[in-house]
Amino acid sequence: MKRLLIALALTAMAATARAELILGLQYGEQSLDYQQTVNGVEISGGSLETDGYLGLMVGAGTPGGNSRFMFDYVAYDLGNDNSMRLFNVGYVRLVPIWRGAENRLRAFGGLELGYGSLDMASQPFYNSGSDSGLQYGVRTGLSMGFGPKVELELGVRASQVGLEATQQGLIGAAGVATTEIDRMTAWWTGVNFSF
Repeated sequence: MKRLLIALALTAMAATARAELILGLQYGEQSLDYQQTVNGVEISGGSLETDGYLGLMVGAGTPGGNSRFMFDYVAYDLGNDNSMRLFNVGYVRLVPIWRGAENRLRAFGGLELGYGSLDMASQPFYNSGSDSGLQYGVRTGLSMGFGPKVELELGVRASQVGLEATQQGLIGAAGVATTEIDRMTAWWTGVNFSF
């Protein structure tokens, strides 16, 4: 699966060979729809707000900057040494809203396809557990360009994650603990540089 995503990212980059290289850094927060069970009985669930996250973005944009392919990596801290990581390949279309002499404001929207991993740390009565698999989603937001090479962006994303980590009990009475993450929504702000 990782090879497929890498091949897709390289193909996207090759398709925009004459394009600008874009590097970016993101910071944001997310909300997860999750459920935790022990031996099939729900012990907690609902919406989990996580601490802030950092993300890195590498992309290639068309000359003039109306569309771009990108690859981004985002790591989420779920607390208690638990984490989720998402690797996404996406396509975004940018639509001009306002243009000044040096600055420009654009709306953007696009799709993403990626690979996610969920790692749950060992606990007093349970081994560690993990899961990984495909995830997909959409993103939208605003981008404010300051000259031709720097832009600030504010965006939101929604993804269907579908990860389920199982942790085996260290003693028989502990049974099996499962953590499922179905969907994720997040906002971010970031800065991108074009080369």
